[in-house]
Amino acid sequence: MRFWGAKYWGVFWGTICRLVTNVPVKPTKKKNETVYKSLYIKEDLVKKLEIIAKEHDTSFNNVVISLLEYALEELKSKEELIKE
Repeated sequence: MRFWGAKYWGVFWGTICRLVTNVPVKPTKKKNETVYKSLYIKEDLVKKLEIIAKEHDTSFNNVVISLLEYALEELKSKEELIKE
């Protein structure tokens, strides 16, 4: 597993914030094996994500997961930072 420094986390979250309204939100999937994690998210970002979830008739969690997957794919396509 590769450790990401602050530089890459900044790029990652910056990508999410810039693209939040242009990301295709995926339909809710069948349940896959998951892990519980807690995140501290700025209140204004939560409000934006809740609006997107409502517009797409999906859950807040699904929007967050869609954004994370999209951002990771964007980073992967720009730089080979993430090795599978």
